[in-house]
Amino acid sequence: MNASDRHFVSHGTRCAATYVTAAGAALTSAAGRPCVVMGHGFGATRDAGLRPFADRFAAAGADVLMFDYRGFGTSDGTPRQDVSHWRDRADYHSAITYARNLPDVDPARIVLWGSSY
Repeated sequence: MNASDRHFVSHGTRCAATYVTAAGAALTSAAGRPCVVMGHGFGATRDAGLRPFADRFAAAGADVLMFDYRGFGTSDGTPRQDVSHWRDRADYHSAITYARNLPDVDPARIVLWGSSY
């Protein structure tokens, strides 16, 4: 699976992300591929075990966008390591908007996947 570092802006702050493209066209329609947007639960980052799940989704034919919330991992933002479910939800909304605008992604087929939250 092909993965690349990306970022998007959530409420003026850069959020770091990894974008994994689908390994095949099994789920591709005329509108594009589905995209799974993945975020961790409280206090974790995208490098804490999300990649094996992302690879499975990509092997099945979906693109995947994994991201770090503001103030966590390699995302910008202060305070650092401060859990805020309101801010995390806003970051999820920003990640969804970013994913819907990726080339070859079907904006009507966005899937949310998280852990612990």
